[in-house]
Amino acid sequence: MGDDSQDGGGFLDRAAGWIESGLETKGKFDAKMDLAEYGAKGLGMLGTLGNATRDSKGLWSAWQAVERPGRRGPRPARSARQGAGPGRDVSDGLELAGNVALAGNDIRKEGFKGAYHDQEFYNHLGAAGLAGAHLALPAMGPYGEMADLALTGGEMAAEYGGKASKWAFGDKAEFSPDGIAGGLIRGTFGDKSLGEKARQGVGSVFGHGTAANIAGGVADVAVNTAMLPVNLGNTVGKGLFNYGSTVVNSIAHGEGAVGGFLNHAGHSVADGLSTAGQFVGNTASTIGHGISDTASTVGHAITHNPVASAISSVASW
Repeated sequence: MGDDSQDGGGFLDRAAGWIESGLETKGKFDAKMDLAEYGAKGLGMLGTLGNATRDSKGLWSAWQAVERPGRRGPRPARSARQGAGPGRDVSDGLELAGNVALAGNDIRKEGFKGAYHDQEFYNHLGAAGLAGAHLALPAMGPYGEMADLALTGGEMAAEYGGKASKWAFGDKAEFSPDGIAGGLIRGTFGDKSLGEKARQGVGSVFGHGTAANIAGGVADVAVNTAMLPVNLGNTVGKGLFNYGSTVVNSIAHGEGAVGGFLNHAGHSVADGLSTAGQFVGNTASTIGHGISDTASTVGHAITHNPVASAISSVASW
C-alpha cells in the first residue's frame, strides 16, 4: 500500500512538472499574443474614439460612442478579442485550470499549513486569478473590456520589466506578473496580512481548540476585509522596499549588467579617493615634518648661539 501511495505521489509530481512545462511554453506564446492583442485593442479603440470625436460635439459624446456603440460600429475591444477567436478563451481556461491544479499539488505536498507560508503557492493562485480575470472581464461590457485591456498592459509591463530588471541587477531582482499577483494575495488575505496577525492573537489568548480556531478564522476574514486598503498599502510598500534592497545588494555584489557596472565604478571612485587621500596625507605629513625640522633647527641654533652661551655663563656666574 505504501509503495502504491508513493508511486501515486510520484505520478502527481510528474504531472505537476508536465503542467508547469506546458504553462511555461504557453506563456511564451501568450506574450506574443498579448502584444498583438493589446496593439489591436488599443489602436481600434483610439480609432473609434477619434472617429466619434470628429463626428460628435465633444469628447464626452465621443466617449459615450465608444462605450455604447450604435450606428458607429462594434466595440473595438470586443471585436479585437473576437478576432483572436475562441483560442484565447481556451488558453485562459487552461491557464486557470493548470495553476489551480498546481496550487492543489502544493497543498498535497506540503499540507495546507506549509503551502500557506510558501510564496510559490501564492504565485500559482495569482496566475489563476489573472487568467480568471481575463475570462470574466470582457463579459462585463465596455468597462470590463477596458479593464481587461489595462490588465493586459500591466502584465506586459511586469513581464518585460522583470526580464529587464534581471538583466540589469541579476536573478534575484527578477519579478513577474504571477509573482506580483501572488504577493498581493499573500499580503491581503494570506500569511502576511493583518488578518493573520489577528488570528494568531486570538489563538494566543484562547488557545487552538475548535472554537478558538473558528473565532480566529472569522477575525482573520473580518480584519482583512475591513483593512483591505491598509493591507494593499503595506504589501506594495514592503514590495518596493524589498526590491530596492535587492537592487542595493546587487550593486554591492556586482550582480547584473548595471549592478556590475556601478559596483566597478564605485570601486574606481573609492580607489581614486583613497589615492587622493593618501596624497593629501603624505603631503601634509611632509609639510608637518618640514615645519617641525625647521623649528628644531631654529631652536638648536638659538640655544647654541655664542651670545646666548655668554649670557647663560654670566647669569650662572
